[in-house]
Amino acid sequence: DDPSFAQEAQECIPCMEGIQYIPDSPGVFTCMPCPTGAICEQGQFVGGRQAGSEWELDEDRGIFLLQKCPVGHQVSRSATLLPVAFDDPSFAQEAQECIPCMEGIQYIPDSPGVFTCMPCPTGAICEQGQFVGGRQAGSEWELDEDRGIFLLQKCPVGHQVSRSATLLPVAFDDPSFAQ
Repeated sequence: DDPSFAQEAQECIPCMEGIQYIPDSPGVFTCMPCPTGAICEQGQFVGGRQAGSEWELDEDRGIFLLQKCPVGHQVSRSATLLPVAFDDPSFAQEAQECIPCMEGIQYIPDSPGVFTCMPCPTGAICEQGQFVGGRQAGSEWELDEDRGIFLLQKCPVGHQVSRSATLLPVAFDDPSFAQ
């Protein structure tokens, strides 16, 4: 009973090459925009542009969702480049991509649920978006998986631990703690 239906006009129209895809989902018949971080060829979703990115088909919505990026890259799911939730109003299916952390000044931990590049601590070395270790030989660092940050646990003899801009040795839960 759709007034725009015309039996004689029925035909298969190809999706725009490299720009759109049709998911293999029941009831989805419309070309979807290919996410920025994905490759679409001949109307099909091929995979992520970034090696190691993980995508999953949401059959209910008929779209592919970026689940995870490789270490050194943050998940972006909106025009603001933030890793928003799939049900967030700012989620943009076509904006999904893996964004590399800024070389030498950011890292992303291989920690469940952490998708955002973190600032590299002053006393640490970060390369290719990964935490490498402490600048001071003999310093000991530990990953806090809940917060997705590395914490300085111990310094070598003759050095004190500093966790704030005031250079005082504050506790991790102190309001002046600076990652």
